[in-house]
Amino acid sequence: MTEIEDHLSQLSPLWESREITEEPRIIDIDSPVSGFSEDALSEILQLAHEEGAYFDDFEVTFHTDRTGEQPIIQSGGSLRVHDSGFDTLQRAYDTEDVEIQDWRQVVGDILHDDEAGRLADFLLEWSGTASISLYVDCIVDKSEIGDRLEAELDSVPSISVSFWTEEEWLRSWLDQHSSDYATVADVFFEEQNLPVFVFYEEIEPEYESLLQFHSVRSLLNLEPENLDFNVSQYRTLMDRDRDMLQAGPELSVVSPSLFSTPKARDLFSSVFVYSVFAGVAKRVRLTEDVLELEIKTRRKTISDEIDGETFSDVVRGYTGDELTALYQFYESFVEKGTRTTYRDFWHRSIVEECDSFEDLPRRTTQIREFYTFLEEEAIEKNFDDLNDAIQDAHVFTADVTSTVSETTRSLTSEIQKVVMALLGAVFANLFLVVRWSNVDMVLPFSIFVISGILLFYFPTIQTRIDELDDLINESNDDFEVYSETIQEFSGHLFDFSRFDDRRGSYVDYAEKRRKWAVEKLQLAFWLLIAVWGGLAVVSILGYPRSSGQFLIAVASIVITGIIWSRHENADYYPENIQIPIIGKELSPAIGLAILILVVTGIRLCIAPLTIEDITSGQILQDILP
Repeated sequence: MTEIEDHLSQLSPLWESREITEEPRIIDIDSPVSGFSEDALSEILQLAHEEGAYFDDFEVTFHTDRTGEQPIIQSGGSLRVHDSGFDTLQRAYDTEDVEIQDWRQVVGDILHDDEAGRLADFLLEWSGTASISLYVDCIVDKSEIGDRLEAELDSVPSISVSFWTEEEWLRSWLDQHSSDYATVADVFFEEQNLPVFVFYEEIEPEYESLLQFHSVRSLLNLEPENLDFNVSQYRTLMDRDRDMLQAGPELSVVSPSLFSTPKARDLFSSVFVYSVFAGVAKRVRLTEDVLELEIKTRRKTISDEIDGETFSDVVRGYTGDELTALYQFYESFVEKGTRTTYRDFWHRSIVEECDSFEDLPRRTTQIREFYTFLEEEAIEKNFDDLNDAIQDAHVFTADVTSTVSETTRSLTSEIQKVVMALLGAVFANLFLVVRWSNVDMVLPFSIFVISGILLFYFPTIQTRIDELDDLINESNDDFEVYSETIQEFSGHLFDFSRFDDRRGSYVDYAEKRRKWAVEKLQLAFWLLIAVWGGLAVVSILGYPRSSGQFLIAVASIVITGIIWSRHENADYYPENIQIPIIGKELSPAIGLAILILVVTGIRLCIAPLTIEDITSGQILQDILP
């Protein structure tokens, strides 16, 4: 037995078979001492002395015809003897009683741990003597009991235990406050913490509903994983219905879906009905004790102002079957009720079948039938639009297939043209060598061809890449439009995934070809820049300053600047590179320009060199002293 079970066992004689007043937070007890056994009274006194947190107040009082009610034992963290009360008790007798006087002399101001039994024996002996009646007058703090039960389930922090001695006391309190449904909702249904109702009496545990009802023993034996799941579900339902409620923050929100069992709907009938009415209404307002509800459509409006007492009488008139029908109706309502179209259908159905909200539980079948009629009518009305949307989807998929294939082939063709242009340049150079038997014309011609390819042809290929990007983006946007249009009409009846799979396969193919094209262009760009640099170095160092080779190589600096400005944001343009000596990030085109400038400066200081001079290190001998 756990500590809390032991403490409840000691407390239980206070409420078992006695007239008590039980509320959500306290148990108010005023019971004659003579009604307790000596062991039970001793344990109560001992608990009040050692565990004073269980009591908001604890007193043992005596009543006489002459003196009225006087305390002789009071709580104050621990039990204390009330001197004036004992003096009054002694004076209540016409003759002095030595036993009372002796007992008071033995006991100090604060009760000691070993004196609870003696005190219980003394109180029972004098209870009912002559015209004297002794009473235990206390208030049990149920919040303390709930906190200690929650502490036993410390692995499930987000629950709120509501402790009751018996189920009938909970039912009685709810019946008394049925007209104050908002207060009941606030007391038991917190926003984040799952309410768990626990009774000292043994009951059959309730597992089917999120609102669980347990005895103390079944709660402590419950698997924490089950409560964890229930807490998650509870928060989901509360958040969902808070979003649906068409009202301000002054209205308490309790999801009707919590009351999924007859027992939960029976106990909390007023909160359940109140929550359903508030959930389905188009306008809700709670002012003082009046609940204002309204559903307004173009054809008809129902509007109610229900005070607490009237509402309580209305709820008592509903049968269990009508409450069950109301629950099932609400589950259908929320299945699609968050969408404006379906919510309007429900509202039209309600106002057509009901003259007031009070009719709702008794007209759920007719409301469902009218809603089905409206839904079918809407589907038939929009069936042509649905067919058009599906045909457009087929055309769209075919267009995507055709356009992606054409654009991808065009991009591949442009890459092939780059290769052919390079091969053409190679053959042209070979022709020059064979025709004039020297390589002097090869250098400027090659620089001209390379700069032309980079300057004019690469941007053309980038245009094709951009067109392919735009096509992919447009296909995704168009697909979303068609998907939303069709599913707006058909819900889940139409499987749009087959269009998505087909479109996705072509889009994936296009993205792969785009990536391939960018990688190949990057490689070609680096190779052309490197060859250009090599040709420029040989042209500057190996030919006179007045030669065409020298002048064309130096003039190509201008072309590198143009290439940099036109290519900087292209997909194939390589990332800037870090030059450790200079310490700045340079683009390939700017790096080539700097190389040409440096080599030109060197050439101005030395005579033309041959290939043998360049490779043998003669250039270093000419520059360095």
